[in-house]
Amino acid sequence: MLKTITSILLTSLLIVSCGKPNAPEDYTGGYQIVTKFQTVGYTNDVLIDGNFCYVTQGEGGLAILSISDPKNPTLIKNFSEGVRGYSTKMAKKDNILYIAAGGFGVTVVDIADPNAPEITGSNLNVKPAKGFHIMGDYLITAVSELGFKFSSIENPAYPDIRGVTHTDGYTKAITTTADNSKLFAVTGEMGLSLYDISVLDDGYGIYPLLSTIDLPGYTESIVLNEDKQVAFIACGSAGIQVVDYADPTNLKVIGGYECPGHAKALVYENNKLYVAASGMQVYDVSTPSDPKVLGIVDTDYAVGIAIDAQYIYLADKEEGVVIIPKK
Repeated sequence: MLKTITSILLTSLLIVSCGKPNAPEDYTGGYQIVTKFQTVGYTNDVLIDGNFCYVTQGEGGLAILSISDPKNPTLIKNFSEGVRGYSTKMAKKDNILYIAAGGFGVTVVDIADPNAPEITGSNLNVKPAKGFHIMGDYLITAVSELGFKFSSIENPAYPDIRGVTHTDGYTKAITTTADNSKLFAVTGEMGLSLYDISVLDDGYGIYPLLSTIDLPGYTESIVLNEDKQVAFIACGSAGIQVVDYADPTNLKVIGGYECPGHAKALVYENNKLYVAASGMQVYDVSTPSDPKVLGIVDTDYAVGIAIDAQYIYLADKEEGVVIIPKK
């Protein structure tokens, strides 16, 4: 689906307000797919934990793969009984997996034994669940038009639902700073909002808005580089936006760059930004306002991404789990 888009955009792949990086002649940059694993449903997200890859697959529920040999992943379990709704984003604490299912709320799965997962909670009233962030003993859920909701997971298998803070727009994803004092909410067409959560009140608080900023496109995902106090935001068809939050009351866009496809999910590690945007792109963002393209891999419809020490894992709705060695 993205092959023609990729070739058209290569010469002008990144249009940056503070600079224009050059695409490499070989646009793959040496990144090559080593294997694909086709799931029974539409692959929506991947979560890597040691030798296991957890995969949400829409109405197909959860798949658990062994990736002890990432070039030859094997299915351990397809698990759908009791997994209600359409499974999308995931988060994990200890041996407990949380699965977002939109209007069916949150499914909680004990995966201590990957061969015999067990549901400990289903259709939890955290709806419509779109995404998660784990902050210590709290699960924070993006609940679309309702904003974000805290749950205590001191006992991870049985979340204790706490307070909700309403946001403008449809909250799709959230993250927090390492000191747990600020929360970022990406809110679809409304852009990005920043909240003060320094007074947590056991998760029952209604947290004050520090600032908000309008961004192009439809915001989907966020990652932070806290050393440089910048946020990278996936903005759908508008690509990636880079926001400086050094002054939390005055968010500033310092860069914006287009990428082939529809930017849906991000991972940041060691000055590299990995992007699921229908295919996959990797950028050197050591200078956030002046990114450099390191490589592009074409797939049909990548919507999720995860990494470990050696590999990149894409959740592609059509092609399943796509595995690519890191460089």
